[in-house]
Amino acid sequence: MCPLKSQTFDRVYSGYWYESSFRIHFKKDGKFEIRSRGHGEVGTIIGQYTIEKDTFINLITNSKSHLDRISNRFRILNDSIILDCVHYWDYLLDSHWFATHTSRKRYEYLVKANLEEKFEIKRKAFKKLIIKCNQYLISLADSAEKGEWYRYDESEDFEVVQLLRAYNTLLDTKDSALQSGIYKEFMHLIRRKDHITNILEFYRCCIAREPSGGYYILYMDIELGGIIHTRSKYSFRD
Repeated sequence: MCPLKSQTFDRVYSGYWYESSFRIHFKKDGKFEIRSRGHGEVGTIIGQYTIEKDTFINLITNSKSHLDRISNRFRILNDSIILDCVHYWDYLLDSHWFATHTSRKRYEYLVKANLEEKFEIKRKAFKKLIIKCNQYLISLADSAEKGEWYRYDESEDFEVVQLLRAYNTLLDTKDSALQSGIYKEFMHLIRRKDHITNILEFYRCCIAREPSGGYYILYMDIELGGIIHTRSKYSFRD
């Protein structure tokens, strides 16, 4: 990658994902403009940008719309590609506004966590979490029964990670107190609509793990099922 001789440039990047197209125009005067159109995305974001160490582009804007779908930080991978640092979609340098690059997830740039890390939780807090997860699963089921089209949204990544970590915890438990009531309801809800399969399909890049079984979801950096490390389930501290 050629070093940037100045801290601004005049470049247009394009991307297309989830039935929406995006044009990101970084201007020589330090301003940027993002245009989006497609499924659930119509509008423009404007603001200023800074370039950090010839590697990262930071967006500064008061525009609130669409920011859950567009990161405010990009990584310059090479002379023609930038990467969304939150959702990991790539965008291609493009001099023509009518051409669109079909984005793909660049999971190879994920920073891998320590799989032996522990997520400790009190039993009372875990109970509240299960109640919250049950409500979330019921809301998805209600949407499906009404005939509404739905899917997991990347703005809900944190909730999905909590759900998967709770699922792994209950799947792995030998504690009878965690095998009835709301905990049993949780396992029933998550299996009733085949949410595990849906999550694997939505987050795509998943690795089947042998011989331990289960999957490793690269984007969320979490294991699912099989013999799992402590990072992919909760540890009780009381």
